[in-house]
Amino acid sequence: MPLTASILCLAAGGCTTADDGRTTGTGPARPQAASATPLPSLPPHRVGDQVTITAAVTAVLTTQLFVIEDADLPERGLLVLGGPVSGLHDRSLVTVQGTIQRFELERLAEPYQLPADGDFARFEGRKVLLAESVRSWA
Repeated sequence: MPLTASILCLAAGGCTTADDGRTTGTGPARPQAASATPLPSLPPHRVGDQVTITAAVTAVLTTQLFVIEDADLPERGLLVLGGPVSGLHDRSLVTVQGTIQRFELERLAEPYQLPADGDFARFEGRKVLLAESVRSWA
């Protein structure tokens, strides 16, 4: 397209490219309509899944127990068992690698040294993350 025609095309409201690669003066290309389908979120994790999650700490229960929250995690957060991890505090950012399991107090109390006076009833039967590694970004 000659320079004069290109300038006229732009002055007239924009140019678009035809299917064969030619520039036409039909105006600016129309924006694609946004999809009505919501973007997919992370699939729910199943018991036994190996995961790596980066999220914010919302509660530190002991040096081996803390709760993390993120938009892709359960609404009440995800209990993480592992460690010990020093220096964690609320709002710490952590990356945790581990395995999703169901919380069963009888099975997990001894290996994770869960305090006898701890309020773990709220976690019973819920999915938890048994951490193999924890990295604090604090």
